[in-house]
Amino acid sequence: MPSPTPHATCEGARQILDAALEAFATHGYSGASMHAIAQQAGVSKANVFHHFASKELLYLAVLRTAAQRWRENLVPIAQSNACFADQLKLLVQRVLDHLVSESAQSRVVLREMLENGALRGRELSEEIFNDNFRIETGVFRRAQANGELRAGVDPILAWAATLAACLFFFQTRDVLRFNPDFPYAEAPERFAQGIRDVLLNGIAAHPDLS
Repeated sequence: MPSPTPHATCEGARQILDAALEAFATHGYSGASMHAIAQQAGVSKANVFHHFASKELLYLAVLRTAAQRWRENLVPIAQSNACFADQLKLLVQRVLDHLVSESAQSRVVLREMLENGALRGRELSEEIFNDNFRIETGVFRRAQANGELRAGVDPILAWAATLAACLFFFQTRDVLRFNPDFPYAEAPERFAQGIRDVLLNGIAAHPDLS
């Protein structure tokens, strides 16, 4: 997978990346126009290609930026000395906050995985997302090594359940806020606390139910 050009760190490139993010989030890769991206960024189309040699490179730069922002949010949690229960609550809250506050990035990443995962899943995984996955699952692996997570629990599945709950909230809250049986749409902190409690305490009345 080719890398973005070295110019991607300058102010002009950041403006283009911001415009491209909104375009790709709204219209997808195929529907996003380089001309429209240039207009939104307030630059010429030639200037866009000066920073990013192709639409593909611009798109990959958007995905890399999204992965980096996600990583920046989670690294402080992974490096903290808090107990696992506190880390887990903060992890769920931080993921929820990021999904909602960076909704355009979230939509781009989810769309890419759903629509193009089979086409370039290996490249995306190895070059963009694997580092984040190691950081995320590392929280659960360390908890297990410290005796705070049951020995029989797979840390990968524990993280998958955590992320799935957060994605459910992100994808459905605009609908479920009108459902009187779902009291969390306007209360993400309560949702985070509840998910933490479910994950830590389980749902079976008797632990040996399985």
